[in-house]
Amino acid sequence: MGQKKLVRTLVRYLSSIRLGIVLIVLVTLACVYGSLLAASPNAGVDHAMAKVFHTPWFLFLLGLLALNLILCSWEKSVIALTLYWRRHFLRSPSLFEKLPYAAEITGTPPTADITETLQRKFTVVRQDGNAWYAQKGLLSRCGATIIHIGLLWVMAAGLFRIYADDFGWGVYDATIILPEGKTTDVYYSRIDRLKKPVEGNLRARPLPFNIRALDFRAEYYPNSSVAKSFSSLVEVSDGRNSEIAEISMAHPLVYGGFKITQNSFSENPQVVRGKFSITDRETGQTYVLDVSPNDPVRIPMAGEDNTFFQASAIEGEIAYKIFDLRGNHVLQEGRVEQNPASMTLEDIERTLSHSRYALVIPALFPNFRIGSDGLPTTENEHFENPAILAMFYKNGKPNGSLWLFLHEAAQSVMGQPHPEIEAYFRAYRKRGGTASSSTLFDYEVLVELRQRFPPKLLGKFWIQPGTVFEIPDVDPKILSAPNVSSMPRAAHSSSLVTTTSLAQADPLKSASAETTGSESTFRSLSDGTTTPSKIFSHLNDETTRSISGQAVEASATTSQPMRFEVSYQGTTSGHVTYLGMIKDPAIPWIYVGCLIILVGTMVAFFITYREVWIWRDESSGKTYVGMAIRRRGLPYRPGEFADLVQRLSATLQPSLESSDVPSSESRNKCL
Repeated sequence: MGQKKLVRTLVRYLSSIRLGIVLIVLVTLACVYGSLLAASPNAGVDHAMAKVFHTPWFLFLLGLLALNLILCSWEKSVIALTLYWRRHFLRSPSLFEKLPYAAEITGTPPTADITETLQRKFTVVRQDGNAWYAQKGLLSRCGATIIHIGLLWVMAAGLFRIYADDFGWGVYDATIILPEGKTTDVYYSRIDRLKKPVEGNLRARPLPFNIRALDFRAEYYPNSSVAKSFSSLVEVSDGRNSEIAEISMAHPLVYGGFKITQNSFSENPQVVRGKFSITDRETGQTYVLDVSPNDPVRIPMAGEDNTFFQASAIEGEIAYKIFDLRGNHVLQEGRVEQNPASMTLEDIERTLSHSRYALVIPALFPNFRIGSDGLPTTENEHFENPAILAMFYKNGKPNGSLWLFLHEAAQSVMGQPHPEIEAYFRAYRKRGGTASSSTLFDYEVLVELRQRFPPKLLGKFWIQPGTVFEIPDVDPKILSAPNVSSMPRAAHSSSLVTTTSLAQADPLKSASAETTGSESTFRSLSDGTTTPSKIFSHLNDETTRSISGQAVEASATTSQPMRFEVSYQGTTSGHVTYLGMIKDPAIPWIYVGCLIILVGTMVAFFITYREVWIWRDESSGKTYVGMAIRRRGLPYRPGEFADLVQRLSATLQPSLESSDVPSSESRNKCL
């Protein structure tokens, strides 16, 4: 007996409302603390998970609250079932007098009439001889139970949401690591949430579809390497359907129940993309595209959103095609050579005539110095003082030039005199596929370009000397401004002499350059109106190692003139994009739980539970009617009881005397 009493006491305590309220308050405070941690810039969601939602004490509170709700719901359900099956009949006038609503009817209505009247108004009707019991609105006694079920549902969905990723049931915090041009069908989730998503702290899980990175774009803040915005162009395919979409920080992609977001990116020099210039002869517009091998890239043509460019492997002669992706219609096919010695002068000037803002590097000087004849030359082929001449062209016309040096000390002497563009020589490298005995045009240089007004980083580009490079994203105001007519001349030439002195530390060579001839030569090389032909004529063959050589132009499969002129402009480094992925199957279940709670609340507060007793006393010739309101939601309407009495009285002959029915005001009582 002692053990049973202890168990009953424990169950009574665990199912008490007081314990439930305390647990709800504690869980609420814990959730508030976890939410503050998640919103803190010094902590974040991972710390909130590790410090609150994944802790044993939080799980203990949730488990205890769940047990309290289950026991309380069981108790309420037992009471409701007991009321449903009860057979409690009243057979004494004194018992009717204790009810909130009671009346005496002189006469005895027929049994069938009493039963029929009760069945019309009430859901449960029971009879025992001359006594009747009826009830209506028993569902209101289950309102609390329904609310408890909804709370348990929400708690279970919340726990599922927290631990779904740990057990592979869902995806909450996953990362897709995707280099440009690559395809993956796996995602990675962190093993330890407090550690970074690096190798050793990631577990791979399969995706129900393939995702491929077609392209990546980033826009930087002015004079900064911090990205202002960035986006990835991806293709998602599940074997039956495919979709090409752009994912940015503000526009995630929802596919197959997964929400894919743009999280971050990094540069990857191992990913090499080809840079192509595409000129539409019909409109005169030129588009510069960074293309990974075999990946279609959209050409941003006005009114033609489905025109794509695709190139084969970036080596040798590059096969390409321009096609309508939606209609699967090829507009143009051809080939373009990757490693020409350079473009011919005719090629350069023809390409420049269609350009908007272009850059041409006539030559690369590995070990720059000024010769005795006043011409720039190279001491040898060792890259000790690399320099390049950068010539700019706007709307097909000369737009000034700059001497760029790899060494910062040399460049600081030269400065950045161009009024529209700042340019920096950052690195050089030998292009892939070139011969072992290479010329200077087998190299390409990394040039960083910045726009002056408004300040903007245009990007870092690998450019092959002797080719035309179309500078992207130049402000339209600059394009419409007058061309730069000339550069500072005297200061420019003296700066070159000083730069040579810094690099060579040879005053005799420096002094030999300070001649009238050198001044005239530098004026010619730095003049903003100089054409490529004039520039190349000043550069001797020994320095440039031959700038001639026929580039292989892409040829169409038909004899019709090609609409697009395609040229290869070198390679550029690619990126690795980090995509976040979320699939939270618990969210709809949480909504269902909230709906259950709402339904339970409405049932508990808007449905009234009513019980009716009738006793027909044959000995006195009277019928007693009583009603009790066991649970009240909305204010009860006493007219319902009077209507019941009136319906029963209508079955009598003679009719009920009005004096025999007590007034509702004198007999109404509320529990």
